[in-house]
Amino acid sequence: MTIMFAQPMARDKGVIELARHLRLAFNYRTHPETHQVTGVTLKKLQSKKPLYSLTFSNKDLRVGQMSQTEVVPVVETEAVAQSVRFEIAAHPEGIKEIITKARARLRLLRKNDPNVSASWVNDFLTLEPGATAWWLEHAIYALSLTPKEGKLPRTSFAGWLAHEMLHRVLHLNVLAGFTRENLHKLAALDDKVARAWCSATSFANSNWAEEIAKQVSCDPQTVYNRQKASRAEYGVDIAMPYGFYRDLLVLAPTSLTTPENRSALMKAMSRGDAEKTLALLAGAAKDFDRQRLGIVGSAIKGPLGQIAVEMVVTDTKTAAIKARTAALRASAKKPVRATLANPSLPTRVSRTKPASAIKKSMRNGPAKNPTRSARGGAVKKTARRVTPVKPTQRPSTVPKHSFAGRAGEKKREPVTSTGHSVTVFGNRSVVRYLGDVLEVVLTMLQQQDRHFLAEFAEEQGRIRRYVAHTPEELYPGKPHLAAQARKIGRRWLMGTHYSRAGVEGIIKKACAVAAVRYGTDVVIAFSPTAARAAHGA
Repeated sequence: MTIMFAQPMARDKGVIELARHLRLAFNYRTHPETHQVTGVTLKKLQSKKPLYSLTFSNKDLRVGQMSQTEVVPVVETEAVAQSVRFEIAAHPEGIKEIITKARARLRLLRKNDPNVSASWVNDFLTLEPGATAWWLEHAIYALSLTPKEGKLPRTSFAGWLAHEMLHRVLHLNVLAGFTRENLHKLAALDDKVARAWCSATSFANSNWAEEIAKQVSCDPQTVYNRQKASRAEYGVDIAMPYGFYRDLLVLAPTSLTTPENRSALMKAMSRGDAEKTLALLAGAAKDFDRQRLGIVGSAIKGPLGQIAVEMVVTDTKTAAIKARTAALRASAKKPVRATLANPSLPTRVSRTKPASAIKKSMRNGPAKNPTRSARGGAVKKTARRVTPVKPTQRPSTVPKHSFAGRAGEKKREPVTSTGHSVTVFGNRSVVRYLGDVLEVVLTMLQQQDRHFLAEFAEEQGRIRRYVAHTPEELYPGKPHLAAQARKIGRRWLMGTHYSRAGVEGIIKKACAVAAVRYGTDVVIAFSPTAARAAHGA
């Protein structure tokens, strides 16, 4: 997958990766000594806003990094050697997209079966959706309903979620399934839509069908019909630009060849040996297609492992969400398998099944105020009614799989008397000042994803940004603080005039943007005796 998505190429006067053809940001991690790829992350973008962060990783290494060995079930331990871990993080805009799809599914179900009616259904279909616990719970329930023999049994939400991410977001079923021969046949058709598609190196926006329709003067529905026909006959999806297929099949095979074959290819080309050159290129293409179709294709078509799902609450301060989650867990036959997160932070959703308590809500109706924010207060599930719980009341027990109960939290680095302990992806360092803590974290996240600072620059507090290009952008209207700006990376500056709580809050937001886990991937132990100055001497 690294070869398929990270391949760089020239475009106009710049350089892009193959993933950018599909509006994806790609990042990969390697072992520091063997350089073996241990994980890849693809972030689906809508304009500049992230929708989903999708991570494929070596489960064995991932467990070791997260210090979870003692809590990994036996069935998961046995599956480690043969499986790939697939994590899905839904950001606020992604949650809204899931809710939109759930509403469409519910409308279709209600149209075909009038019995699909409950007090919450009308609210779900008519009110303005939001990235809150109530909306996510009912979206999960709606998307897990599958018509079968005149009934509506609840199936695994993971089936819909995995299919949606792998097939519709990443298009891996197409990329790991089409053949060169069928691509050439489609490109050679004497069809105006096919010709317009072949001329497109990339699409300027997400309305690809409208772009092609405008170019050939036809209705967009004609383009969608042609897309369906090409998928069925050739296994090629014209929603992805022809330039992606072309660059993938031309550039990727040579990157996957052995050093010996690359040396032989260079010698054959320098000598003008056309026969040898073509033989080496054909062999590289054949080997690449074998791995693309055989390895990636078989993995995409393989079943999801029956592995317990961890509950992740990305904001440890949202005690209200934890209280509601604990109540649902206690009243459900099956655990809630979704993350309920602060709307300003990304939500992790994987292998999700809604609680049976949601079934009761179809009879009893939803909470009185479905549009309330997840921060606004939790609800305590009782046998007959829903009773508000004040946000100041803390749950008696922390959910087993909540963020606060994760192994990474239990094994925080010890607080030293000489400075603040900062551990990022297992690399620990001790720094003296709060500004150093922030600098270490932001620098390490930027090294993991070179687009991180550009995305994090859109985040800000009440007034000013956390990172920017100039001191004036960091401290608008306060030139006397400009001297406290600190350089990170080649062209970025970060602010340092923050309290300890402020630094921790900024780091949590940075982790949310980078789709990593605060308290696990990034662990901070503030020292009570370390220097309190944010910017140092």
